[in-house]
Amino acid sequence: MQKKKKALFLYLEPAGYVEACLKKTVQLFPVEAHVVRYPLDPNAPFKFEEIENVTYYDRTKYEGDKLDNMIAALQPDFIFCNGWVDKGYVSATKKYSGKIPTILSFDNLWEGKLKQHVASVTAPFILPKIFSHCWVPGEPQVVYAKKLGFDISKIKTGMYAANFELFDSIFKKTWPIKEKKFPRRFVFVGRYLDIKGLRELWKAFINVQSKTPTDWELWCIGKGPLDAEFPQHEKIKNIGFIQPKDFASYVEQTGVFMLPTYDEHWGVVVHEFAIAGFPLVLSTKAPAGTAFLQEGKNGFYHQPKDIASIEEVLRKTMSLSDEQLLKMGLHSHELSKSMTPDTWAATVWKFLNNE
Repeated sequence: MQKKKKALFLYLEPAGYVEACLKKTVQLFPVEAHVVRYPLDPNAPFKFEEIENVTYYDRTKYEGDKLDNMIAALQPDFIFCNGWVDKGYVSATKKYSGKIPTILSFDNLWEGKLKQHVASVTAPFILPKIFSHCWVPGEPQVVYAKKLGFDISKIKTGMYAANFELFDSIFKKTWPIKEKKFPRRFVFVGRYLDIKGLRELWKAFINVQSKTPTDWELWCIGKGPLDAEFPQHEKIKNIGFIQPKDFASYVEQTGVFMLPTYDEHWGVVVHEFAIAGFPLVLSTKAPAGTAFLQEGKNGFYHQPKDIASIEEVLRKTMSLSDEQLLKMGLHSHELSKSMTPDTWAATVWKFLNNE
């Protein structure tokens, strides 16, 4: 029997989809996954299940030498470092540079800011010496990875992958229901934060309904600081936070996914709803759209922070027939297959084997 390889993941706050990726990795390959993480965000309190060959460590209990000692005792065959914010993570990884594959992951976009220009001058002399590879979500992040000094042959995409099995099962369960009667409800899923563009979405939806009333509704799933500002409107519903495993009933009752964000690094939720077969309405600041939204074929883009632009795509979507919306949903589902926990696991295995 092949000896299991030890993969060490140094995370900040892994979300629920990471669990699906880890689970698939240890199922498909002879791997033990060891995950250091910070306590969960109260605005996204995902519950992680116990998985054989996946071990979690509380970062707050491994400060300084304790982290180094734990890694030394573990003797990993690969280290994945989630960004460069945690200097302890970077320092610990540096000790293994050149000895095992050391992977830097990040989802930052190249925006041409002064701080990024400075980093693009200094980082090429530092980061490629610590990290053998760079793993990013998609093409928008590849630009930054190259500026940080990583050769294109050392950069891989697909670092974020939604729980395909979960949302595909939801798709298969709910699709026949939608074929009979398409649910004319937009749905937003995410933290209730300013940067998600919720205020603009609420205002735009209310404007459209006041000018030309329709039977369309807007459902919001999540929680956060804007809870206190949630509008009291008969066609806008606040569902609150729900665990991904409980999504099925809400997916069945809603039809078009919206993410009006104006500050997003990727947006795994876009992938989740693409898998579930939803037409997508996204702001141009939702990078996941580069992989999962083709304008006019499975949804529409709008300008961020622009109420008039949101109103326009709302009206455009509302004017579509059930048949057109269903066709868009199927196209989303097809595009969603490009990134899955299977492809994520395969990438980890390639890293572990220096491929």
